[in-house]
Amino acid sequence: METRKPLFIYDCDGTLQAPTMFTWALTKKLGLTNLSFQEYKLQKKANQNAMLPGMADLVRYTATLGNNVLLSGGNIQADGCPELYDLKPYF
Repeated sequence: METRKPLFIYDCDGTLQAPTMFTWALTKKLGLTNLSFQEYKLQKKANQNAMLPGMADLVRYTATLGNNVLLSGGNIQADGCPELYDLKPYF
């Protein structure tokens, strides 16, 4: 019998990435950064969106277990953050 791998479906906006101000505030609240908003934005090379804390690691991990699918209502190159675009091989 064939072993089946699980399918992990991610929604781009609100699950993997969010507005940069929100992700910075959450990261700061969790104690993961001491950077100012401008420094954070430069470090992440973020435009209007940035990855939520921990989501890049989760995507990489689930790719080792099965298949990842990304749902997005827009163009990942134009609307996505650079970190999300860098994860393209995992989907």
